Amino acid sequence: MMTLQERFARDLRGWLQPRYTPDLHRSGVLEADLRVRLFGPQEDPGLVATARRLVEIVERARAALDQLTRHPAFLALDDAEPMRLSGAGWLDVVLARQARVLDALRTQTTFPLVVPTDNEPTVAPELTSLLRLLGSNKGHRTTEKIERSLHAVLTPIDRRRLFERLRAYGLPVLYYADPGAGKTHALARAVEESLANGVPTLLLRARELDPRQDWSKLLGDALERPGAPLHALLTAMDRAAASRQGRPRRLLIALDGLDESRHRAQWAERLRELATLTTRWPEVLFAVSTRTHLAETLDDIGAVARVPLGKSNAPLREVFRAHCEASHIHTPPWLRWALVDPLSIRLFADLFRGQDLKDRPPFDLSLTGLMARKLEQVEATARVTDADGWDERWRPVRALLRILARLSLGRDDPIPILEVTKACEDDTDLLRISSQQHGHILAHCRDEGLLLQTIVVPQDRYADDIECWEPVYQPLTDFLIAREIVREIEVSGGQPRIPSSIAYRYDIYILVAEMLTAGGHRIFEEHLWAEDLDEVEREDLQLRGLIAASSEHARTFAPFVRDIFLRDRSGCLRVVELLVVPTLRREHPFDARFVQEVLARMSVADRDLRWSGPPGLDSDNDEIWAGHAVFPRSSSRTRNRGT
Repeated sequence: MMTLQERFARDLRGWLQPRYTPDLHRSGVLEADLRVRLFGPQEDPGLVATARRLVEIVERARAALDQLTRHPAFLALDDAEPMRLSGAGWLDVVLARQARVLDALRTQTTFPLVVPTDNEPTVAPELTSLLRLLGSNKGHRTTEKIERSLHAVLTPIDRRRLFERLRAYGLPVLYYADPGAGKTHALARAVEESLANGVPTLLLRARELDPRQDWSKLLGDALERPGAPLHALLTAMDRAAASRQGRPRRLLIALDGLDESRHRAQWAERLRELATLTTRWPEVLFAVSTRTHLAETLDDIGAVARVPLGKSNAPLREVFRAHCEASHIHTPPWLRWALVDPLSIRLFADLFRGQDLKDRPPFDLSLTGLMARKLEQVEATARVTDADGWDERWRPVRALLRILARLSLGRDDPIPILEVTKACEDDTDLLRISSQQHGHILAHCRDEGLLLQTIVVPQDRYADDIECWEPVYQPLTDFLIAREIVREIEVSGGQPRIPSSIAYRYDIYILVAEMLTAGGHRIFEEHLWAEDLDEVEREDLQLRGLIAASSEHARTFAPFVRDIFLRDRSGCLRVVELLVVPTLRREHPFDARFVQEVLARMSVADRDLRWSGPPGLDSDNDEIWAGHAVFPRSSSRTRNRGT
């Protein structure tokens, strides 16, 4: 039976090899959050400090009530003492609850903590009456101080937030972020460190699993114990962990890339089951990662904590510095701000290894631009390293990668070489080169980190092993599919419907919009996908597409952008969020200066309504803001399916 260390070593040679580089790892949000969940509250000193502060607030309020007994003017009031005693009773209950939380943080080593599970009792009405009484006695310095102490304890939001935070640390956790943010990198590092310390830890790849199966089947197959009951699997891991010496900690079972699996919607049911598993085995932490767009559609997943990572898990400046130092690249200051995600940084470091770019003027460093440059580089190196070569006008690398991307849509398993070969034989762009050259291109793309080659052992012991291939990066697949859709649109003169194969892939919509706009198209005016998207959704795509447009072409959209910006506050926010902010760090017609020029021409009332006004204004009269009570930031599809 393969040990957990051997399994992880196999993954490092396989699907993790192009995705995880230990020497370039930089810790970020995921690692910090994971350490608290694994090792306990001592990893976050702020928890104890917050609990102590909340205890002190209640203690001051309790002492303030006792001070009232020394004020004859107060005691002379009707019902003064009964009100004080009732308020003191409520404060004693709250203080006991908070003291138990503080004690749990100081003495319990790992999550989930044993803390009060019942809700905080409602504020005693007598205490509220007492506060009103003190408020009517303005001008007396002592009673004003007492009043402030009591008011501080009547707001339970800080206590509630602490309880919710402690409870969340004991739950299974779902980390979500944009493509290339470093989710896989961070989970792989956590698993590697745990295994190095002798702690049983498991990293699962969602693409290799079928979420329609239960956890007993999923974990049994992963641990090479098919058919074993779930309790036996988890108990065995717990016993192995208990036999080691060292600091107490929870076990980690990590599941990476829910969005890469075929039946991704079925993961909602599996995630709901994790809460029950955590209650039964609190010493096991289940950590899951996915893209933002899938996390936002997984609504009903029960008691699972959600942790957003944004565009990058680790600080981008640290990721950028590490890759530039490792690749010996000298860069000007502007370049750091042009790379907006870790995947772009990795592509940049690979493309410009050993170069001095300090005196180079700005150039295209968007993800689509870097992908195109990478493919151009691989085309050239594949051609010159082949024994026979081919005409430099041909693009067989793109054609073969496009085939693999198309075959990978809607499937969980890698693609057998026979299926790849058959598709190559049917592709007119690849008929010009031989099957041996097809194999050379596959191997070259593997060595360049674009493809992953795996060997699948069939269940039939007499059958040969199966060579399989798949794209490494989901963004690469998105890019290739988008290029193919753009080509079909340009050849056919339009494509009225969204292809069913990408109906759930909003990232591909954005890439198509960027490519078409960069090529001179006006997708909103050309009514691209008008039968599938509403007007606001198509406007959002056009705004996103303008990021990739040349300055000359983008300027022709000034009336379009200005009309959305001036329409209402929702339009203003959409323009800023989807277009202005992404272009702030480079020369672009719709940068901060565009916003300033538009605002300068507006009246104060209009400017306050669209730019600096509150997020919602209720009005039942004929004022200019009537009807603007709700301001959605962007279309529902952008929120639920975009990044």
